[in-house]
Amino acid sequence: MRAQQAGRRAAAVAETRDEILDAAERLFALEGIEGVSLRRVGVAAGAANHVAVQYHFGGKRELVRAIFERRLPSLEVRRAGALAEVKRQGRQSDPHALMEVILRPLNDEVDDAGRRSYAAFLLGLHHHGAFDWRADAADLSPLTSHVAEMLYASNIGVDAQLSGFRLESVFAMFLDTLVRLDRRSAVKKLPAGVEAALLADAIIMATAAFTAPPGQHEVSITMHDKSRPGRPAGREKNMSPISDQDRT
Repeated sequence: MRAQQAGRRAAAVAETRDEILDAAERLFALEGIEGVSLRRVGVAAGAANHVAVQYHFGGKRELVRAIFERRLPSLEVRRAGALAEVKRQGRQSDPHALMEVILRPLNDEVDDAGRRSYAAFLLGLHHHGAFDWRADAADLSPLTSHVAEMLYASNIGVDAQLSGFRLESVFAMFLDTLVRLDRRSAVKKLPAGVEAALLADAIIMATAAFTAPPGQHEVSITMHDKSRPGRPAGREKNMSPISDQDRT
C-alpha cells in the first residue's frame, strides 16, 4: 500500500513538473525570461500553490536549466546519429552536411500538441538577448559543440570569429522558419511534402549564408576580438547559439 502511494505521489510530482516546464517554455518564448515571473509560470501551469515553481525547481535559472535538461539529451542522440551517417558517407568536412546535423533535429523536438515549442523558446532567448542563461547548460551537449567546431573548421576562407557570428544568425533564421511553419499549420496544415521542401530550403539558405565569401570589411565584422585565436568573437558572452557555453 505504501509503495503504491509513493508511486502515485511520484507520478503526480512528475506531472506537475512537466506542466510547469511546458508553461515556462511557452511563456519564455513569447516574452523572454526576464519578462515572466515564477508566479505567473505557476498560474499558467495550473498550480494552486503560488510558490509551486520555487518548490519544484528553486529559482529561475534552475527552471531554465531544467528546460534544457529535458530537451537536450534527445537532441544529442539525434545529432549523434546524423553525424555518424555523415562520417559514414565521408562528408565530415561538408558544411551543408554538418549544418544538417546541427539544425534538422530541432524540427523533431515537439511538445505533446506537435508544436515546435522548443524552437520557439530558443528563438525567444535570441530575440530577448538572454544568451547568458544558456551558459548554465554548457555541460549538457558536448556532441553539439563538437559538431559546431567541425562546422567552423569546414568553413574554408572564413575567419573563425566571423563563422561564429554567422552561425548565430543562420541558427536564428532556421528557428524562425520552424516557428513560422507552426503558425501556418495552425491556420491550415501544410502538405508534408511542402513542409519538407521548405525545411530543406532553409538549411540550404543557412549553409549559403554561413559559407559566403567574406566581404571587404571582414576585419571590422569580427569585432577585432583576438583574445582567443581560432574561436568566434564574443564566445565568453555566449554569442554563438551552439558555442562551448551555449547548448541548443
